[in-house]
Amino acid sequence: MLRIERAALTDVDEIQLVLRETWLDTYREHLAQATLEEVTEVWHAAALIAARVQDPDIFFAVAREESGRMCGLVTAALRPPNDLFIYRLYVRPGHQKQGVGTALLSETLSMFPGVARVMLQVVAENEKGFAFWKKHGFHEYGVKDEVVAGEAVRVTAMERLR
Repeated sequence: MLRIERAALTDVDEIQLVLRETWLDTYREHLAQATLEEVTEVWHAAALIAARVQDPDIFFAVAREESGRMCGLVTAALRPPNDLFIYRLYVRPGHQKQGVGTALLSETLSMFPGVARVMLQVVAENEKGFAFWKKHGFHEYGVKDEVVAGEAVRVTAMERLR
């Protein structure tokens, strides 16, 4: 049985493992190894994750399998005027296509019942991500180029009206 709960400071090490595992699985064919390592070191640093876990303006939740092992996570926050932005939703590769991402998304949406729009960004080459978000009613509304750890990356903005 899957359990979704708010992340705690005691989860930081395991959150780092989930982020590293999913980032490598998702992006190793699309981004340089140096980029993956810098993202893991900087974006997924323990202090940064701990700050986000404790930030009352960020919804940070984790999914756990029956054994208690973390199998996914989500972070989201409100943006003015009445939008919800999902910053990340990652599911360990061995747990994908088993309802974990859907459960994390559902829990996140239930925490913000009054939002008008749900928004997110997906790296353009992330086919699994696109398929997931489209399955859940999101559509593309813009594309832009960003720099991730010195590497140019095309990002697609997606949204779902509520």
